[in-house]
Amino acid sequence: MAETRTRKPPLSLGPDCAVLTSIGTVYLYRLQPQDVRAYAELPSTWLAVDKFRMLLMRVGSDAISDRGILDAGPLTDERVESLGDDEVERVAEAYLDGTSLRGYRQEGVSATVAVVRNANEPATKFLDRLLNWHAAARTGRASAEASDTMPPRAARKPVSSGHILLTRREAWIAFAGLAAVGAFAIGAFLQHYLVAHRIQEQQEAVFAQVKQLNGLVAAQAAQAIHDSSELRQRLDALEAALRALPPVAAGKPHEAAPKAAAKAPASKSRGRAPTSR
Repeated sequence: MAETRTRKPPLSLGPDCAVLTSIGTVYLYRLQPQDVRAYAELPSTWLAVDKFRMLLMRVGSDAISDRGILDAGPLTDERVESLGDDEVERVAEAYLDGTSLRGYRQEGVSATVAVVRNANEPATKFLDRLLNWHAAARTGRASAEASDTMPPRAARKPVSSGHILLTRREAWIAFAGLAAVGAFAIGAFLQHYLVAHRIQEQQEAVFAQVKQLNGLVAAQAAQAIHDSSELRQRLDALEAALRALPPVAAGKPHEAAPKAAAKAPASKSRGRAPTSR
């Protein structure tokens, strides 16, 4: 492969292009050889969009400075992670059309095995192929082209579980699965709570009815006791009245007999008088 010529350093270290995003205007500064090397060192298992996020932390900023990215200040991890994948693709598309990568694309086209963007190929995937090709083409003279414009930055490790590396999409799928399981568990708990609450309400209604019936029974028992007490008082009064009556004399029934006997001789004497005559 023919060795590519070294481009002359730019006259200005200001931003190469700007893209309006949800976090404000992102200014993309010129790509430096050490940025290409750092990009090529990223794990090949990463998605192209995640690799470009790492590149944004090196060449992207929310400020303008003619002294370069160091003076402007690169984007933080949190701000880059807040960008959606569609926004990252738009930023990559604008960066590919900028003057910084125009020379890289021309060198890729003129190579023995041309590095040309395929139809409907996402900007991040084409940029990934282009930068990896340039990194391989510059092997052996990367140290001579190194610059102090931007110090090397530690590569971000992808989400891992044991020895299994998860891509960004797989991590989101796993998170969605956990969220679904959590939602199912919450739904089951709420259903159980509603059933228990309904049973408790039914028990309270039954207890209220039993309490009402007990009150009615107690009232009837009290009324029965009161009526029994009144009846007992009346019986006691009647018994006292009967005891207060005077007793009947024992000889009075036999007085009528002598009177009857006294009248009997008179009738006989009256019947005999006509006989004597």
